[in-house]
Amino acid sequence: MSQRIPRPHRSAAAAALITIGLLAAIWLILKPQPAAGEALYYLSWDNRDVVQLYRQELDNSAAQQLTSAVSSLVDFALSADSSKIVFSGGDGEKDSGLWLIDADGKGVKQLIACRQAMCSTPVWHPDGRRLVYERREFRDDGTLSGEPRLYWLDSDSGESIPLFADTQGISQAASFSPDGEWISYAGSADEGIIAFNLQSREEKQFESEMGTPAVWSPDSSQLILRDHSLVSAHGDEGEDHSSHSHDFALGIYLFTVDIGSGAVKPISGDVQVDDSAPAWSPDGSWIVFSRKLPRTQTGRQLWLIRPDGSGARALTDNLSVHHGVPAWSADGSQFAFQRVDALRSDARPQIWIYDVGLDEMRQLAS
Repeated sequence: MSQRIPRPHRSAAAAALITIGLLAAIWLILKPQPAAGEALYYLSWDNRDVVQLYRQELDNSAAQQLTSAVSSLVDFALSADSSKIVFSGGDGEKDSGLWLIDADGKGVKQLIACRQAMCSTPVWHPDGRRLVYERREFRDDGTLSGEPRLYWLDSDSGESIPLFADTQGISQAASFSPDGEWISYAGSADEGIIAFNLQSREEKQFESEMGTPAVWSPDSSQLILRDHSLVSAHGDEGEDHSSHSHDFALGIYLFTVDIGSGAVKPISGDVQVDDSAPAWSPDGSWIVFSRKLPRTQTGRQLWLIRPDGSGARALTDNLSVHHGVPAWSADGSQFAFQRVDALRSDARPQIWIYDVGLDEMRQLAS
């Protein structure tokens, strides 16, 4: 693989490990087609209950199944020019790999075989040639290591090298800035989210213990982070702060970070919430995300908000239905999202489309 991109040396990893919560159900993974915005790519079940990759036109035509894997796919990534897809899967035991496929489902080839390891979560660099992925080794007892690490992968040659010269630290949840100059990733709980400039090798560190990917603004100037925050509710026994009771609760909030100045701005407000899955509109004017009450089994609801925290409004209000993982169309006129009955353990997700201008939504696929 080309060595043009230097591999940075990491600071020492803290003892605490980051774990990303796994959903109880297999969720659809939505990717809009950036070139035109007229199709979605997603994972769903075939008639054998094996998870495969599908392409769905927005005109409600039949979905096209792009893969025919024997074992279920884990995840995938669509290149910036929508021409090719990398997907990951395994044998259900101790081996896995990454495969390359054309966006029309042709030309499948394996890029890398990961023996005794789980390789997953591919993320394309905007140049459409390189990508990074997470690798976790299997222990002798068959369980996965809790120490994920990021690797470069060349989609032409299949060559792979560690992202960092020091391979002992934790790295996961990668995200490239749209201009291709930065890569952000989650380190240990003490390290938080780290942004590394691939040209200057400048490194910036931002507090976050969630281990979820940072979301870059379309102009590559800002990040959205998730993190815990303690909220204090005041009792009504009087106006004096020292005399009335207080109730403390932990919420999960969204923050924007200016990559230049490092300035952090909370955008979730001061109410107790659990916010997740933020997605920046293509013009950078709106952020759509999902919200629910902390520590409850209610379904997540979709919200829109300005990047400065203003103009927040709920788009859905059915607490028995879970909404999430929005994906914008290229022109920003609509976004797709997952919808599933939160009260049924056997419920399977549906894909819905929300039209921002009309304030209307419709089901696309089930």
